Amino acid sequence: MPSVIKRKTSHVAESAFKIYAGDEPRPGGYRGILKQLNMVKSKGDNLMFTAVVEFEAKDGSDKKQFDGYATFPQIPLTDNESNIQREQALYVAVCGKMDADIKVDGTPEKFKAGDGQKAKVVSINGVKPEGKVVNVRMRYEIDNREGMNGAQQLRCDLIFAARGESPVVDEEDDIEDDEETDEEGLPLYEEDDLKTKNLVALRKILVDELDQDAAEIKAEKSKAALIELILELQEDEEEDEDEEDEEETDEEEDEDKEAEIREEVDGMDRNVLKAAIKKRDSAFRVLKSTTDEALREALVALMLQDPPF
Repeated sequence: MPSVIKRKTSHVAESAFKIYAGDEPRPGGYRGILKQLNMVKSKGDNLMFTAVVEFEAKDGSDKKQFDGYATFPQIPLTDNESNIQREQALYVAVCGKMDADIKVDGTPEKFKAGDGQKAKVVSINGVKPEGKVVNVRMRYEIDNREGMNGAQQLRCDLIFAARGESPVVDEEDDIEDDEETDEEGLPLYEEDDLKTKNLVALRKILVDELDQDAAEIKAEKSKAALIELILELQEDEEEDEDEEDEEETDEEEDEDKEAEIREEVDGMDRNVLKAAIKKRDSAFRVLKSTTDEALREALVALMLQDPPF
């Protein structure tokens, strides 16, 4: 016999993003709308921004096909220089300033680490972040979470200013939208934006922001050539950042290996330590005066040279 199941959902706000059924974007820069900006406590007990950005390219852009794609960047508030640069870029994107007074709806500093609570960011220096037009940088990252087996995931690692967009300013504040650029090396310009600029503006970008020789740039009369040079220089800087990220990942992996080895070695008694060392270095001499701690350090060094996994 038929039955009716009633469910009331109108009391819950709609999602900040639409369901996306298109192709996955490629790594690179995209224009989008900042749909949400919240503050949480990370598992590492740091305050952290969590955002929702939905792609929305300019009319005529070849990236229009990705409109509606949602990405979920996270920006921890730490003393790490790279994270501070990402934090600065967000502030500049929202209000044009690097230092920020952040108004939140709640007290996220009292949240417990990783408890899932979130406080809405009401304004940054009086500017409401929701609805702000921004640019984002997408890149592949290795996913080391359990069950992901190191698969590559496309993620947003940077929110930065969208050139030529008017700031959304709170009526109670008079905020000047200055022309400061983000940190050196950040990919601030897309080809569509550059095509709208004149020769003087393009030369200024190359000299002031990308450290090119003023005399050489002034001698170039082709707008297309200047645009191509800007895009190439930005791509080169992005590749340099990728290499730095890979080096940091390798260092973290080495630290993880050492931690695993030390955990294994800490449980060994003196006889097991001696046998394990002899197996790896038959010339190693163990004296009566050699402490167990010294044996552990020697074994760790040998196992790092030839890890047991």
